[in-house]
Amino acid sequence: MSDSISSTTEHIFREKYGEILAALLRSSGYDHFDLAEEAVQVAFQRALEKWITGLPDNPGGWLYAVAKNAFLESLRRTKTEGQKYEQIQREVELIDHHSSFEANPENVLDDLAAMILLCCNPELNPKAQVCITLKSACGFSVKEIARALGMQEEATKKIISRAKGKIEEDHEVFQELNNEKITERFSFVLEALYAMFTEGYSASGGESQLRKDIAEDAIRLANVFLGTSLTPYERKGELHALIALMLFQFARFDSRSEDSGLPIRLQEQDRTMWNRNLIHAGLLALKESQSSQSPTVFHLEARIAAEHATSPSFDKTDWKTILKTYNELLGLKDTPEVRTSRIVSLKYAKGWKQALAELDALEASMQKEKVMTVPRSFLIHAVRADLLEAGGKQDEASSEWKKARDHAPTKADQNFVEKKLDEFS
Repeated sequence: MSDSISSTTEHIFREKYGEILAALLRSSGYDHFDLAEEAVQVAFQRALEKWITGLPDNPGGWLYAVAKNAFLESLRRTKTEGQKYEQIQREVELIDHHSSFEANPENVLDDLAAMILLCCNPELNPKAQVCITLKSACGFSVKEIARALGMQEEATKKIISRAKGKIEEDHEVFQELNNEKITERFSFVLEALYAMFTEGYSASGGESQLRKDIAEDAIRLANVFLGTSLTPYERKGELHALIALMLFQFARFDSRSEDSGLPIRLQEQDRTMWNRNLIHAGLLALKESQSSQSPTVFHLEARIAAEHATSPSFDKTDWKTILKTYNELLGLKDTPEVRTSRIVSLKYAKGWKQALAELDALEASMQKEKVMTVPRSFLIHAVRADLLEAGGKQDEASSEWKKARDHAPTKADQNFVEKKLDEFS
């Protein structure tokens, strides 16, 4: 198999994995989760063996047919002697109901959307929701998820196993999907997709700061909900806002790091590398988001991202508008991260002294409330160092950069700080 065909096959597998798994599970019940996953893996392995000379006319349908047959065979082998053949046959008929896979795209998307809704169970913590979504909807292996999220492989495996158990307990709730049930869970879906995007765009741990494939999958899955009948009409504006936010940020992806992986700050990025097509798509999505009756967190964050994406240069950024939007955002999302980002905009809108005073107050508050995590400590020290540097206090800035280095959540962040410290020597 040529490298080109192999790469295309892997891309198709990533894209179709969740759709095929969701169709199998929707047909047979979510208590066969592991068997269905194994069947999809079998289909991919056979594709690597069979597609040596070229792809079939309908790759997704081919993969589904092979996965379905492998799944049925596994079901037959695992039935106990006391179970009747009719039960197996009923499962066969249920699965065969989906034999026209991809003939009706809406049904395929509905199956996938329903599975993602199950993955975003509020009884699972956000990290578990991201892990199980990456595993079931995107086809990432446990090893890949652990490496991407900076987790231990065994711990990741346990998280996913517990999440599957919760899905098996919960899936009957979705046998009769209705708007009330979907609306209750939809906020968790949006939050999980954005958390997934954030892990790909700016990883919270691990060796690499950027995981482009995860960020792309988050955008793809968000678009799935635009094409499914399961998305509540009244939440589509918020969904468009989330997509706009991710597109604006993803447009800068290739400019955010050097070839070595070293992060490049916004003010130092080459804006000619920004993807203008994605920015245009983000502006269209932001316009569509206006169908919401009132702005949400994603609306406001998308507006801030739009200001950055459309500014001709860093120096010409409309910081007063960004600061005003952050003030509005705090009314909906008052977190240390939002406050820290607001302080950065305050520096450019009103000066470093006022920004430094607010940063000191924020740190004191976080220490008092005991919410100072390693990533938050890194951010506080890095922002303070930048503010002190802007005020010409080089020795104090160097000291803060050293503290930031000690709290760097990723190797890339640590290398970035080391480079900054070299500038002071």
